[in-house]
Amino acid sequence: MFERGREATARRNWTAAVVAVAFAVPASLVSIDIVERGRNSLIVRGDNHGLDDRRGLRFLMTQRQPGDVLLTTHFGLPAVWWYGGIDISGPKGGSRFARDGGPIFELRHVGFGAERCRIRRPLTELDEALAGSNRAAVYLGFESNTPAGFQERVLDELSRRGTVIAFRRIGSEGVAAIFDLRLPPQPSIESAPWPPGSRLKQVPRPPGCVGARLAERW
Repeated sequence: MFERGREATARRNWTAAVVAVAFAVPASLVSIDIVERGRNSLIVRGDNHGLDDRRGLRFLMTQRQPGDVLLTTHFGLPAVWWYGGIDISGPKGGSRFARDGGPIFELRHVGFGAERCRIRRPLTELDEALAGSNRAAVYLGFESNTPAGFQERVLDELSRRGTVIAFRRIGSEGVAAIFDLRLPPQPSIESAPWPPGSRLKQVPRPPGCVGARLAERW
């Protein structure tokens, strides 16, 4: 009788094991799918879409000084928030560094005729964003070259207001740089003392203005 009891218990254990495996396999497949989708959707590490946000922001953060203005585009903000350690918990979060109050501005292209952008009288937003600051750090990441040549246009505008003192290509599409606004302006970004192999391509700049507004959480 005891032997029969053991056999029944063993059968129940095997049945339970089979049921557990039957549920575990689909659950594992779903989990793997979630991880893969997340890895493709979020920039966690490595070169994503020709970029490496972590490396780019680490480069800027190690050279950043208290009070430096940080400039980026709309789709560069998540990388700045994440890798820059920005608190975006408040309703207007994401516009300043908590430790020193350095502002973060969102750059955008504004075509002639829009938002007071004129051929002979461009927008003053960038000058207003940089007013009172000694240096500006700029991160041009995901989708920052839309329209084509916008990266170079941003760097041109900053070079007319100071001298580039640090520059790094990020992946195949990104740019991270720091400009000292206390140093003499440069006639164009092409004249900057680029590191070997990092010189910008000669590309047409999009007409219009470079807008800059205080960044806010989406």
